[in-house]
Amino acid sequence: MKIILKTLGKTNALTYLYTMNKDKNNGSPTNTVAQPTPAPAKTEQKPTPLEERVSKILSLQKKTQKLVTLKQTREKLSEFELGRQGEEDTLSISDSHRHEFETVNPEVIQEVVNLLKSKTANMILQTEAELLAAEI
Repeated sequence: MKIILKTLGKTNALTYLYTMNKDKNNGSPTNTVAQPTPAPAKTEQKPTPLEERVSKILSLQKKTQKLVTLKQTREKLSEFELGRQGEEDTLSISDSHRHEFETVNPEVIQEVVNLLKSKTANMILQTEAELLAAEI
């Protein structure tokens, strides 16, 4: 008779084998316990097809939201009307430490707006390409 007892610890799993053999000399049963043998190492489980699909869909949703936000930014930037007669344009930048920078120089302001428009357009193209290349 063989009894196999498996115990799972936090660090490793061991399998103990308990065997009961008849003593060859007098016919009475003898008990022996085999040495513990390490259980096979667990391999990382791959995500199921459903989990993979859900993950891809969530990724696509994030990229879609990013695209919507970028298009809203592009729209806001296109509404800027710099250099209107009799009005002064101002560019203000501040950070989380309450450091502030402000300028009224129209050339600097126009250059910053152009840079933002260009960067936003490139990011829109990149995000659209990622969405078109994505597989579900």
